[in-house]
Amino acid sequence: MPRSRIPSSASNADTIMRLQTAAASDRAAGLNQTHSAREPVVCYSRKGENYAPGGTEVLEIGHTAKMAQLISALTGGDLYEIQTEKNYPANYRETTRIAEDELRRDEKPMLAGTLPDLSKYDLIFLGHPIWWGKLPPAVNSFLSAANLSGKEVAHFCTHAGSGFGTSDRELRTRAPNAQFLESLSVVGTEVDRANRKLGTACAKSLRFALGLCFISGRGFRQE
Repeated sequence: MPRSRIPSSASNADTIMRLQTAAASDRAAGLNQTHSAREPVVCYSRKGENYAPGGTEVLEIGHTAKMAQLISALTGGDLYEIQTEKNYPANYRETTRIAEDELRRDEKPMLAGTLPDLSKYDLIFLGHPIWWGKLPPAVNSFLSAANLSGKEVAHFCTHAGSGFGTSDRELRTRAPNAQFLESLSVVGTEVDRANRKLGTACAKSLRFALGLCFISGRGFRQE
């Protein structure tokens, strides 16, 4: 979606250093790396034509979906992608126009498929792109349908320079009985680079850091 005027986030190299630092700190403190098994990674993502600096690009997998796949691989969590019954247009600009109108009217599109059973989980990873500085309408639909009361929620998003926008505040308003841990934001066009770095030399420490930083509430913000 179009960029807001919030300053661009820091580089993903800083993200990696923060994850490594948090992991080292927790290891030094003797904290256990384990938590309840296979926390779900729930995300909404747009593939196809998307915003790119200077224009648009066509993605086989959306930026947020790539980030969700990475977190799922690092934590062992089951991956669930939020989908709507009615698809948005293939054209990016047309989608932004429709999304802007839906957000203005607080419209919640019908979701496709069956929602995951979240009752057996204590922690849920929830990710999305930033649309017009806000949560996408499909995520609002998910929050209305899913019961997050008493759950810990690790929030992550991809964006084009806006950081979290108002999404953190919206999440707390729409799911007031959930406990939100620290959040993670990554510039969408940098996700591939983050994947390569997170998935190779730093894999062991970042598996620990991603899982435990979110789980223990020792997470961080990248803005």
